[in-house]
Amino acid sequence: LSVVGARAAVGGMIQLAVVDREAQVKLGAHLMDMSVDQGVRVRAGGRLVTAPLGLAGVCVGRRTIVGAGLRVAPGRALPPGLSIVPPLGEVVQRIPDGLQGTVTVSDGRLVPLER
Repeated sequence: LSVVGARAAVGGMIQLAVVDREAQVKLGAHLMDMSVDQGVRVRAGGRLVTAPLGLAGVCVGRRTIVGAGLRVAPGRALPPGLSIVPPLGEVVQRIPDGLQGTVTVSDGRLVPLER
């Protein structure tokens, strides 16, 4: 269960999240709600406290954009007006001629996968 504000858009996976007005969670983004090895801790009153039942989603501020493929740890509050993008080294920017077979991204460039 999540809350999505007016004119907000969610294409990613969210659970126990609050997405404010005009915010966007792009396809492939994940807003997490639990920690596997310990309960989620959230900031309250200037200190970290354990969330009830050990679960807490992510709050996305007004007009904040969470880019495709990003993962946000549980219990985080993203301030309004941010545009969060994946590291440029993971985004395909250069495609050399003559590629064949299986390739991967290295520093923004497609390169043959070494096995």
